[in-house]
Amino acid sequence: MRSAKTAQSWATDVLRERILLGLIQPGDRLRQVEIAAELGLSTTPVRESFRSLATEGLVAIDEHRGVAVRKLTIAECIEMQELIALVEPDNLRHAVPLMDEATLAEADALCRKMSRADVGNSYALLNRELHLTLARASGRHRAIALLAELLTLSALHVPSDSARLPGRRAQSQREHRALVDAARAGDGEEAARLAYEHCQPILRLLRNDLERDRDGDVGRVPGRSSGTHL
Repeated sequence: MRSAKTAQSWATDVLRERILLGLIQPGDRLRQVEIAAELGLSTTPVRESFRSLATEGLVAIDEHRGVAVRKLTIAECIEMQELIALVEPDNLRHAVPLMDEATLAEADALCRKMSRADVGNSYALLNRELHLTLARASGRHRAIALLAELLTLSALHVPSDSARLPGRRAQSQREHRALVDAARAGDGEEAARLAYEHCQPILRLLRNDLERDRDGDVGRVPGRSSGTHL
């Protein structure tokens, strides 16, 4: 029998994965009683899992309308990508000198998995895990937590945009390989530069979208498909 805390953590993990895999879409409602019955839990850990997911930015809780997977405007997606472009390079400067062989081997394995992954949200999850694997080596808990939140939101909201960039997935895989190679070479500055450049294609695309719709109040980035801040 799971403890209340374990049940909450498990429910949070299950729901997060479903959201990031696209099984639950932005705007979809999460019904506490139905989810509790499906997972074989009481409603209390499910309710607490909703709060955890809200803290991560994945769901919105409304007193009257209930819980739903969050939608972001184009302007919010731009802000998210701009923050990744600031936080990740800086963190890598600290992380690269501290990386051990286990971290680099895990990053290599994730690159290989991404090359074989189907086009879809599973690729986005692998992308998120690759960037976090490299980030965690810094030991800077606040930076890692912020980056984890940003990469999670990116995996949820930005994937479809890379599908609008011909050849982007292949290019992103080359960029990932170069990033891991720089880390293996112990070159923190090069890793930081590559991480910054990695964000720019999606940022340019989103800024062009915002230019076409100045108020940015479009409700959500259209669709979900292959990639993330690729």
